[in-house]
Amino acid sequence: MRPLVAALLAAISLLPMTLHAAPPAQPYPLVVTLDDGPSLATTPRMTPQERHEAILRALADHGATAVLYVTLNFGANHPEGMAMARRWGEAGHLLGNHTVSHPDLHADKVPLAQYLAEIDACDAAMHGVPGWRRWFRATFLNEGHTPERRDGLRRHLAARGYALSRVHLDSRDWAFAGRLQALLTDPQADDQALKAEFIAQLLERARALRDAPERPPVAVLLMHHTLLSARWLDDTLAMLHDEGFVFVHPDQASLD
Repeated sequence: MRPLVAALLAAISLLPMTLHAAPPAQPYPLVVTLDDGPSLATTPRMTPQERHEAILRALADHGATAVLYVTLNFGANHPEGMAMARRWGEAGHLLGNHTVSHPDLHADKVPLAQYLAEIDACDAAMHGVPGWRRWFRATFLNEGHTPERRDGLRRHLAARGYALSRVHLDSRDWAFAGRLQALLTDPQADDQALKAEFIAQLLERARALRDAPERPPVAVLLMHHTLLSARWLDDTLAMLHDEGFVFVHPDQASLD
């Protein structure tokens, strides 16, 4: 038994008994997406290229085609980051738009015009990269906190032929990414227990979505292009598969 499996079973045993439901007979389609990539951030134990390749291997091992929502200044504005984006597309995966610098549309200090200009600038930089699609995901999943901003974003996207991509299953990996990075600065540290904690909390919400009486025909999973995904995506996808999810090509789903 792999160490993760043992740790995960121990973590799940602590959850309420209502979570121990068998997966449904019919598979539930799921699209895998990652935000904020390709990332050139420095992290312990893995280079940016190693992280990228680990994510690609996990997707390949599970037969999953994923969408990477590009935040341009996180890496693709440099030759090595653009090479990673091209590698992603050439591997058969898709890329979408996640602005240039990841501003928050709900922040009053961020003018709507600036936010919309960042969408256009990301599009201009990425146009022609293999796998590029005019799919946009709002940063922080914030699509505008006033009618002016919500309507302005929608008009802008519609005029440029963009779909606004939403999320049904937030992995909440953002709550674990900093903890993982801090942990792994210790060369002797092991991340199995933290990984089991992450997967256990995602398992609970994945089952709630799967078993909801009214659920989207195809679910969309959100993760991020981080060290966490490089190390834990394989086991995350294995858990979701065991719970009755089947990974489908993004073209088979409406992402808006």
